[in-house]
Amino acid sequence: SRYPEDRLTVIVLTNTDEGHAEKIALEVSALYEPALKVLPTPHKPIADDNPKRTELLKGIMLEAAQGRANADLFTPTAAQILIPRIQALKQAFAEVGAMQSFVLVEKRQEKETTVLRYLVKYAHLTISTIYALNSEGKIEGIRFQNEE
Repeated sequence: SRYPEDRLTVIVLTNTDEGHAEKIALEVSALYEPALKVLPTPHKPIADDNPKRTELLKGIMLEAAQGRANADLFTPTAAQILIPRIQALKQAFAEVGAMQSFVLVEKRQEKETTVLRYLVKYAHLTISTIYALNSEGKIEGIRFQNEE
């Protein structure tokens, strides 16, 4: 897990796929920065007080599927680190199929960071996409979590 704005990278190595390296990395990240704590995933939609922002964030996922990302939507540090990674996900997005839904399921405030979790259903996969937005609405971090 990498969080450029927090100057934090957690690497977990396991010798098996069943080692749950991602989950362990997320838990270790939360020890350093409580705002990164992974809460049980609520699957029920919540009221969206900013549908325009949701459409913008959904657009990031749709652009990523084309191997594109708009640097203006990110903090400079996050853009430098995350955009190449997003662009590299083009093939992975092709394999999961078309996006079927993008629904807000969690919103919380951690100091000056707004954390938003969306349940994103694709034809062959469901993931949570967690966005960390600074006080200006710029993306500080994005995390994907498999829900299957």
